[in-house]
Amino acid sequence: MLRAAMVFMILAGIFGLPAVMCSGCWSEIGRATGVDQIEKEGQALVDFLYSLSIIASIGSIITGALVARLKKFISGLLCFIFAICFALLLIQGNFFGLLSSLLLIISGVMIFVAPSEQFSAQTVKYEDVSVKSEKIKPSYQFCTKCGSKNESGNKFCSDCGEKY
Repeated sequence: MLRAAMVFMILAGIFGLPAVMCSGCWSEIGRATGVDQIEKEGQALVDFLYSLSIIASIGSIITGALVARLKKFISGLLCFIFAICFALLLIQGNFFGLLSSLLLIISGVMIFVAPSEQFSAQTVKYEDVSVKSEKIKPSYQFCTKCGSKNESGNKFCSDCGEKY
């Protein structure tokens, strides 16, 4: 279940990239049209939402990759925070963040339902393997006198008759 939550979080971050681009366009359109004094607060909100969408998209990708190493509460809480960030994009009429928001809500629920053992530190356990040293007998031996190759069970060299 935790792996599915990880995949959903990463997908939410990837699907959130069009929301980032849309928020960026809204932000730049507001600057290009020349914001007057009354609309400056609206432009500040649009700029804030643009920054929020960048943080939510990148944050959900990073958190999705690290969800097993983070604590259960932190991972789930970040899911819901990023989901709210994407949901706030509806203020500017940006519907691209809805899919990411839904994926993050599902991920958050999956994380809070997942067993706590899945969030424990990933430690590698090494087994103590003792290797008994056995003498490995070669299948052949060389004569010290003539250097010919003989089977290891021979007591004498097959070429020169030298005793082993």
